[in-house]
Parts: sequence; structure tokens; C-alpha cells
Amino acid sequence: MSIRRTRIWNGPAILAGFVFLSILSLGLAETVQASIEVQRLRTGVTPERTRIVLDLDGGGIEWSRQQVDTHGAVIKLSGVRIPSSVRRDVSDVGRIQTGELRAGSGEDAEFLLSFFNPSRIRIFTLEGPDRWVLDVLPPKPGQSPPGSSQDPSGSQDRKKKEEQDLIARREAEERAAEERAKKRREAEQAEERRAEDTAAAERAKSERAQAERAEAERADAERADAQRSADREAAQRAEDEARERAQAEEARRAAEREEEKRRQAADELARIEAEKALERHQVTSTPEPERRGPRVVVIDAGHGGHDPGATATGLREKDVCLDVAQRLHRKLSAQPGIHPVLSRSKDVYVPLRKRMRLAEELEADLLVSIHVNAAPVPTAHGVEVFYLSLRGASDEAAKELARSENQAGEEEIVYESSDDELPFSLSLRQSDTILRSSRAAEAVLDVFVDEKLAENRGVRQAAFVVLKSVAVPSILVELGFASSEIDREKLKTERHREALAEAMSDGLTEYFRDFAPERGTDP
Repeated sequence: MSIRRTRIWNGPAILAGFVFLSILSLGLAETVQASIEVQRLRTGVTPERTRIVLDLDGGGIEWSRQQVDTHGAVIKLSGVRIPSSVRRDVSDVGRIQTGELRAGSGEDAEFLLSFFNPSRIRIFTLEGPDRWVLDVLPPKPGQSPPGSSQDPSGSQDRKKKEEQDLIARREAEERAAEERAKKRREAEQAEERRAEDTAAAERAKSERAQAERAEAERADAERADAQRSADREAAQRAEDEARERAQAEEARRAAEREEEKRRQAADELARIEAEKALERHQVTSTPEPERRGPRVVVIDAGHGGHDPGATATGLREKDVCLDVAQRLHRKLSAQPGIHPVLSRSKDVYVPLRKRMRLAEELEADLLVSIHVNAAPVPTAHGVEVFYLSLRGASDEAAKELARSENQAGEEEIVYESSDDELPFSLSLRQSDTILRSSRAAEAVLDVFVDEKLAENRGVRQAAFVVLKSVAVPSILVELGFASSEIDREKLKTERHREALAEAMSDGLTEYFRDFAPERGTDP
């Protein structure tokens, strides 16, 4: 086998030819629009041919035959990439003695082949998947392979010329390599100088930046120190002011608590005296005549007409009061022995004192005034029940509420007055009226608490104008707070309004059963 290789390869002449073709192919490289990656090199042998296959990741590969003779071939491939992991050489495969896939400049490559026997080649591509195929075939019968000759002397001349050309090309390659090495050294030196200049500029820039940062940090530190000092002074001032406000507030609350204790003690004393006087039947005023017929309850729907009362999104106090009053009127009308009367049955304004006089003219057994509350803070919520206080409100909030409800328009503004300024003197009848008012308020509040419509905070007192009747026990019911989102949404529903009316009806029924004197029957 080794003897046959030596005879076919034909020594340095063939090698010189391959070198020449390699140099020529490098000089004729073409530019391709897209690179194709060689994924694998495969070989196959049949009696008819020896095949080399390049598996590709795309189609459109271009190639050209740079040199083909009886003993070898050089094929140029354009626009391909050959990863380092791909096999690149072929040896002792069929008709192929050696083969090498070389990467050229850019995205070009070469396939250098040498054959055992005179051969010819066939190149084509296949799709699905993309492949580049080179077949090495025997010469056609009766046809001389390309580059073959029957003249031995001519062959010797070609070999000699090829050797001379090879020597000349080697010298040219050496000179070109030296020139390239020189340019490379010059480029490297220039790059080193540029790098040195760049490094020097960067160092200078870095030094300037460090100096600027140091100056900025020093200025920031001074500003921070000044700000901290100012903040400490401001915090100390704020702490001192807060302490002073807290002390003043505590003193104010202590004074209010003392005043509240005095008022509650006075109210309790008056209530006790009234109860004792009733027990002893010590009547100091003319006794009222015996009343006959059903008990009369005046139901007063607060505000109305031009006076909307408390308002909030989707809610007006006057509308809620009228609706609940009408519901209560229907429920009390169904109770035997009770005759309810509405102070207003539509959206009209009725002055406060006229509402009170209506109850007195009807010789009512009870006046129930219905309202909706409001507060500066949205957390206040729930139902509250009030009756008259002759010595001032039970607390500051009740006082402000009474002042707000008493604002009956520009023509009638009523302020809380002292005992001496009241339009009647404190008598047993007045004490009895207030006592019955407190009993009615407690009865209604108890039902609200049982039905979980109010917290048990006790009944409250305030100087509402509508409650200042001498003869008619009177209470004022705040159904909830328009300023509270929870109460506001409930008050918009018919179900909640019905529950409020039901609770008031039950409370009033219990009051009449347990505390109110019965009327005589008509003859």
C-alpha cells in the first residue's frame, strides 16, 4: 500500500501545485451576504464512488473549483464558518488518499484533496436537511482525466516549471510575511502608545473626579451638620410647644370634667327631687285636667324645605327624617290606643317653636323629633337619644349638636340659656315633664341597644329648642352620622330605615306601658 501511495502522489510537484492553488484561492476570496455554519463532515464509500458530505445549518452555499487534476483537487467554499468542534481531515477513505478542510480569510474555506488513482469529481447540494456533497468518481471510459498527458517529456518540463514557480512563490510569501509582520509590529506599537495616552488621560480624569468628589463630600458634610443642628433646634422647639399644648389641653379637659360632674350632679339632684315630690304628691302648680282618648304622639321629621340639614354623598338629612317619620307613623297607627301625628308630611320647612307648639296644642303625650347627626371626625357613628337639659348640655359634643340643630334659619336663631332666661320657671310640672322625657329616652335607647343599632352610652342631654315644652315630654333621636361612611351607607337603605322605625315604635310602646299615665276613656 505504501509503494502505491508514493507512485501516485508524484512527489514535490504535486505539493507545489497544491500550495499554488491555496495561495491563488486566498487571493480570489469573494464576499458573501450570509455565513453558513458547517455542522459535521461525513464520508461514505460504494463501488461506484467515494462521497464527502458537509451537513450545513442553511442553504445557499457557494463554491468554485480552483484546481482539479488526476491526483487531487482544491475547492473553494464561500460564506461558511467551521466551528473548532467539526472534524476537518479525511485519510485513506475509498479513492481519497488525504483530504483537509481549511478555514481561510473571513468566512471562506478550502477543501484540499489528493487521490490514490486518477479520478474525477462531482459536486452538488441537497435540501431537507441542507447538505453539500462531493463525489470522487473513476474517469469515464476512453476519456483522459483533466491534467493528464501521454508525453513523458512534457510532464518533466511541467514539473520543472512548477518547482521554479513554487520557489518564486515561497520567496514572495516570505517577503509578504515579513512585510505583514513589520506592519503588525508598527500597529502594535501605535496601539501601545494610544493605550498609554488613554491610560494617562484616564488617570488625570480620575484624579480630577476624586478631587471634585472630595470637595463635594466636604460641602455635603458641612451642609448636613448645619441641617442636623437646625433640625435639633426645630425638634426641641416643637417638643416644647407640644408639651405646652398638652398641658393646656389637659388643663382644659380637667376643667370640662369638673364642669360636667357639677352639671350631672345638679341634673341628678333635680331628678331625685322631682321623683320625691311626685311620691309625696306635693303639687305646687295647678293640676292638669284628666285627658281622654288615645295617647297622642307628635312625630317631628327634622329640617325640611330650604333647610336640608346634614348632607353627604347621596344623602340629605331632611329626606331620611321624613321617610323614617312616615314609617314610624304607620307602625304607631297600628298600635291600639296610640294616635300619631306628623309635624310635616312633605318636604316643607316648619319653624322649631311651631313644632313644639303643635305638640302642646294637641296636648300630646310625647314628642319624638327625628334627626341625622354629623361630626367633624368620620369615626363617630351610631344612634343617640337626647332629652332636655335645663342646666346645659351633658357634654361639649351635645352642646355643639344642640347649637347646630337650633339654627332654624336667619329669622330664628336660638342659643342655650341659663335657668333665669328660660321662658318658664322650674316647677313640679316641668320636673315631671323632664323626668318622663328621660324615661322615654331610656326606653327607646334600650331597644336600639338590644337591636344592635346603637352603643349603650346612656341617654344624653342638651338644650334643643324643640324639646323645651313645659307640658309635653319630648325626646330627640339622632339616627346616625352622615359624616360616617358606615352610617351613611346604612341610612341609604330601606331595610335599615325600617329597622330604626321598628325600634322606636317598640321603645315608645314600652314607655307608655311602664311609665306614662293612661288617659281616661271617653264616656
